[in-house]
Amino acid sequence: MAVSRLLYISEAVKPFPEPELQALVAASSQANAHRGITGLLVCSRSNFLQILEGDDLQIKTLYAKIERDPRHHNLCQLLFRQADSRMFPQWGMHLVNASHSAVLNRDAIDKTLIRLRLKPGDGQQDALTLLEEFRRQFDTQMARSA
Repeated sequence: MAVSRLLYISEAVKPFPEPELQALVAASSQANAHRGITGLLVCSRSNFLQILEGDDLQIKTLYAKIERDPRHHNLCQLLFRQADSRMFPQWGMHLVNASHSAVLNRDAIDKTLIRLRLKPGDGQQDALTLLEEFRRQFDTQMARSA
């Protein structure tokens, strides 16, 4: 079954304190579960990269809401297309906070986000590759802890 996949970047208007970021992700995860939306939110400094997957209308409606959210600006939609399957089928919304991860290469993440901002059309595959890497790392961590 095909799903819509939307990928965008944005910048926070002001830094998100960790508790506020965690609360945002928890609320989003719960709301997304009701809408059949899954995805991943990557935060590095004041930059965000987010992928949303689900029903076309649900994704478009959620993105319109995100565009009106005053907590961030400089939104840039990188990708919106149909996919054969979800990249993140189990995650209503999962957070990767590069600022608090010893496993992730924050400089590489920041360089990718800068490149996406400068050339949005050229960086789609880089962004998807980065997200796939996060999923692999998370799956590996989960397997080790099981």
